[in-house]
Order: sequence, then C-alpha cells, then structure tokens
Amino acid sequence: MNTYLVLKQFTDPIEGFKPVGSTVHIDSVRGVKLTKQGIVSLSAEYKEDQVQLRWVNEALEVYNVLTGIVLLRIPKTGIASLPVDIVGNVTGNVTGNVNGNLTGLALGAVNTYVTDGVIAITDKMALLDGAVATCVMTLGDGVEGQEIIIKAIDVTSVCSVAPTNLADGALITFTDQYSAVRLVFDGTDWNVADIYLTVAVT
Repeated sequence: MNTYLVLKQFTDPIEGFKPVGSTVHIDSVRGVKLTKQGIVSLSAEYKEDQVQLRWVNEALEVYNVLTGIVLLRIPKTGIASLPVDIVGNVTGNVTGNVNGNLTGLALGAVNTYVTDGVIAITDKMALLDGAVATCVMTLGDGVEGQEIIIKAIDVTSVCSVAPTNLADGALITFTDQYSAVRLVFDGTDWNVADIYLTVAVT
C-alpha cells in the first residue's frame, strides 16, 4: 500500500469520502490509474506547492492542487497551438499595415512647415509656422480611418490647408495662434472631427 495525496475529491471504496488535500492508502496499481486521472499524487513525490503539473489525456496540465482548477493546458500538439492573450501594456512603434489599411505608411511623424507646400500624408501632426512666410498648404487623400492633426503655431502670415477632398468645404484657415483641427479620412473625404480655438472651414 502506498500513501497518495488527494488532488480532486473522490470516494474511496475502503476509506470513504476523501476531500482535496487529504491522504489515501491504496495499492500501486490503483494509485497509478488515479494519478493518471489527476485525482491523486504519490505522497513521496508531493511538494508543498499550490501549483503542480500532471499528464492527462496526452496533455500537460498546470493546476491548483487546492481547488483542482486547471490554470494551463498544453495539448499534445504543443505550445505553438495555444491561443495567446496579452493582458497589460504593449509598447513600441507601429509601422506598416494598421487595421489592414495603412499599407506601407509609417505614421507618427510630426513635421513643421514654414512656407507654402504639401503636407506629407504620413504626418500624424503638421505644424504650420507662419512667422516669416505664408503656409498655404495642400493635403492629399489618406486611407480610411487615418487621422491627422494640423496646428498653426504662428499666424503672422496666412496659414491654411486645402485638402484634395474635404467633406465640410474646400479650405481650412487658421485665425488664432495655436488653433488646430483634427481630420479623419472616411475613404473618400477628409472630415473635420475637432476644432481648437478659431478655425474657419469654408
């Protein structure tokens, strides 16, 4: 007879009901069967840990010995077949394809413009500095779901943007210093989503 630690409650035909954490004295043949089923563990192999490993139906299980709850089950196909859920923070840079739309665009750039020209479609934010010369800008079409913020940091000279396609008009003009607009592309047009301070959309 060997002594086994009970991992899952069961009723022994000789000793009766055995709760989790108790011991049972049974022969090695029956002990091996119950061990394979994850019901008991040979007492000599037991360590006072709350989490243990067991082999069940060709799968490796990590389980709580007090509750019997399986914390992780690795199937016979291996760990590569397990689904992965990330809980917490993910840090780093996102470039390339985002939501299947921004193929080939590395978004996130902040550029300052000091003269007339074209706002780069890859800008996350475009700063217009009209301190010395006008910033009369154009903006091409983006991709669906893309956003850009355009902010006038100095309006001594004219600061404006004429998107190729603007749902709300044709021209965005910045009147106040530090005024800004957030645009979202819907697949066809840029749409004004937010305005900060005084921005004229005509």
